[in-house]
Amino acid sequence: MHKDKQIRLMIRNILLEAAVFDKALTGKYENQPALVFGPGAKAYLTSPDRGQLRLSGEEFDLVFKRLNNTTLEKFQKYDSAFKTHGNAHGISSSLLKAMAIEETTLGKHLINQKGGSAAGLIQITKGTIDTLNNNIPKDVHYNYSDVLTNPTFSVKVVAHYIDAFLKKNRDLSDEAAYLRAYKTGPDSENYVKRVNAFRKLVNIIGL
Repeated sequence: MHKDKQIRLMIRNILLEAAVFDKALTGKYENQPALVFGPGAKAYLTSPDRGQLRLSGEEFDLVFKRLNNTTLEKFQKYDSAFKTHGNAHGISSSLLKAMAIEETTLGKHLINQKGGSAAGLIQITKGTIDTLNNNIPKDVHYNYSDVLTNPTFSVKVVAHYIDAFLKKNRDLSDEAAYLRAYKTGPDSENYVKRVNAFRKLVNIIGL
């Protein structure tokens, strides 16, 4: 049984290493395939050849600080949820993933560390859920308790919130506007910058 487990682990690691990640971005962390931003990573991600996806030096620093040594398994763990709920509500899956990187580093802290009500893979507050419930048909209802027990439930709720409330109710037409409305307060503009940096990385790697 132990040998079988080792074989499965070895096969999983081989599959992860064979994914579309460029070698400039990968290495090993605690013997697991991981995003490891070595000397070639900055040149790879900030190359002018990338056009609009090119990371600035500041954006690379944000990506490095947040994601260096993140295992590939963790980086890809919730991709199906981002795709499923993004497609269901017409929201970019890469935007949802970038928000999850910003909010919880893809699940590192699912409960707000400052004592607020925000929870889930993409942190969403009880008040935001209440706002959504008040602006969608009565036969659709989201329970805050589900966000606490199911990490990906927040992805579903956030995608619906952006679609039904920010896009349709408030008539916001671009993603930067969604982000500013989602993250109110003095850090709003920096929030947009961080999410955009993470989204560029996601789009470069692929989802």
